[in-house]
Amino acid sequence: MVPKAIMKDLSWLGDAREICHPLSQNRPLWVQETRVANARSQLMPMEPEGEWHPYCELSYNFEGRITQCVGAEMAEREAGDLMLLGSNVPHRTTLYGFPQWQVSVFFPATFLFEMAPEQDGVRLLSRFQNCRTVEDWLVRPPGAVRRRVRECFERLAAEARSRRIGGELRMRALLLEILGEILAWDHPGDAHGAETEAQTGWSHLHKALAHIREHFAEPVYIAQLARVAGTNESRLTALFKANLGMSWLQYLRGYRIAQAAAMLAQGGARVTEVALSVGFETLSHFNTSFRSFTGVTPTEHMRGEVRGGRRDGGAVLIEARTRFSPELPAEMRCAR
Repeated sequence: MVPKAIMKDLSWLGDAREICHPLSQNRPLWVQETRVANARSQLMPMEPEGEWHPYCELSYNFEGRITQCVGAEMAEREAGDLMLLGSNVPHRTTLYGFPQWQVSVFFPATFLFEMAPEQDGVRLLSRFQNCRTVEDWLVRPPGAVRRRVRECFERLAAEARSRRIGGELRMRALLLEILGEILAWDHPGDAHGAETEAQTGWSHLHKALAHIREHFAEPVYIAQLARVAGTNESRLTALFKANLGMSWLQYLRGYRIAQAAAMLAQGGARVTEVALSVGFETLSHFNTSFRSFTGVTPTEHMRGEVRGGRRDGGAVLIEARTRFSPELPAEMRCAR
């Protein structure tokens, strides 16, 4: 049983910020690696900053202890623990105990059914999107599974830092290997009727998502999406919310910003050109939306800056969005 506590002060939820990583159709994975040798390696203590994002997140803790807050619940993450989060879930992290080393990989929910067989994709998506309690989002696999997962995360981080040809394909294969280990170990129960219904819903959703990916630079309307998907507007709206954890408009906006971030990171393009090419009508709206998602301006992003860290190849090495503390929070001390 994972020790947990219910947080009394939930004010941080109202301050949680939406962030965006430079994911694109060609590069659907983003790896974030956090290394802190000791508390003094940070310039100053930082208050935990809550965040949420329109992606699935899978994180592995190599070293150090973490107090992880997800919604109203708090739990202690130890070395070897996995964290699974669906899209649009507010969370924040506090570090204590050093050294610290964590690796997280972010990917769109659509990756799960585009890269995995349909039935496995539906199961994996359900696993991420339906994490309601600590027991759902904090995973402590047994020794053999943990060793294989750790090795995959080590290779994943190494590939993200390098710029080798074929690295993107190897990263996708490693993520699928990790997801396969999770699915084989704690697979949800078979509910064939529910899976059939989910697959039917995915058929509509898949068509809508494909249309967005092909026409994101053009004006997109819900009536148009519903017609392409072969369902009605209310049904499609419900499918987006239930399966992706966001509205179709949030998905479209996030997809546009992700495309723009990827283009800007490559260099050689003007901000105005990028803004217009991904569907924004004005530069001011693009700049506001970009900073809201990423925490930096488009120009800062072009220089390789990210909120709280720096890019290194296909990864981002950070020491921000965390706080270090010499001991467990009071709520967790009581829960142990």
